[in-house]
Amino acid sequence: MRQPLQITVVYNNVPHTSGLATAWGFAALIRTGKDAVLFDTGGEGPTLLSNLRRLRIDPASIDAIVLSHIHGDHTGGLDRVLDQRSSVTVCMPVSFPAAFRRKVEKHGARVETVSGPRRLLANLYTTGELGESIKEQALIVEKTQDQNLGVHKVAPSHCTGAPTVALFRESWASGFIEGGCGAIVEIL
Repeated sequence: MRQPLQITVVYNNVPHTSGLATAWGFAALIRTGKDAVLFDTGGEGPTLLSNLRRLRIDPASIDAIVLSHIHGDHTGGLDRVLDQRSSVTVCMPVSFPAAFRRKVEKHGARVETVSGPRRLLANLYTTGELGESIKEQALIVEKTQDQNLGVHKVAPSHCTGAPTVALFRESWASGFIEGGCGAIVEIL
């Protein structure tokens, strides 16, 4: 029997759970049953670490860090996380600057670069680099083979903007999920 997939939004400028700090940026902890993957690291370390503490998530429990793209609101907390968990693999698009990769390696982390789609962990895949000017990667979680490939739920946040979030909420109705800081989404 497969474990439920759990996504916890740990850094976001969109509020959801009281007691957590909001700031411009994004990070989410993905628990796949076996692995804990931090997807992005928000805009700065103190807020990220504070939210992790308040959510009772130990940075030492993070198995891997995946960075979507080079913007500081997605990578700004990385140094502080690596101060807490240096022996981790950090997966980033191959287009990230060499100086950024060297800085991560100086912390003691292992850097893994991605150009094309491939498996990262047992049931976690990367799309590889996407886009033209700013290269980024997205994650795909293999959950079940019995599921249709259509989109059933949406959880817009961070860069989406209030008017667009309102359109998603109206269009998706029961398929709309609040995705702000502290939101926990479970996929069975």
